[in-house]
Amino acid sequence: MAQVRCDLRISKPDGSLSGDELDLPCFVTPLETDPKLLFPSTAGVKFTAEAGDPKGTWIVAINVRDTLRNVTIPLQASFEMR
Repeated sequence: MAQVRCDLRISKPDGSLSGDELDLPCFVTPLETDPKLLFPSTAGVKFTAEAGDPKGTWIVAINVRDTLRNVTIPLQASFEMR
């Protein structure tokens, strides 16, 4: 069984949050194959810029948590809005 949960935080260039979601189900399913393989997440991140959004560096941070093994992997990416 896989029990992977995710926390998602999207920060605007001024440091305020555009999104902050905790404990999303990212991969919760019985495993019938080698658990060392890579599997796609059932959760995704989609960003759509709007005219009033601030310009600058936006940061997307995701904590991926294997709740059965008590392991967390922090991931972070950024993009520049001009």
